[in-house]
Amino acid sequence: MNKSVKHFDGTPKARKRREGTIVRLKTQLKAGTKPSKETPGKAVELSESDIKRINKELTVLETRS
Repeated sequence: MNKSVKHFDGTPKARKRREGTIVRLKTQLKAGTKPSKETPGKAVELSESDIKRINKELTVLETRS
């Protein structure tokens, strides 16, 4: 049996986190770079798959707002 998790999408904390994520992703798209996991403080160019993923995420996040 699958127990559903309570949704907290409407809480002020979730809204603020979602808005921050939208701003961060749009900034990454505009700059064309993302933070590097291997070397913190460095930036890596976005690949085509990164751009597709970010656009999908933005679509989902903006519809939830």
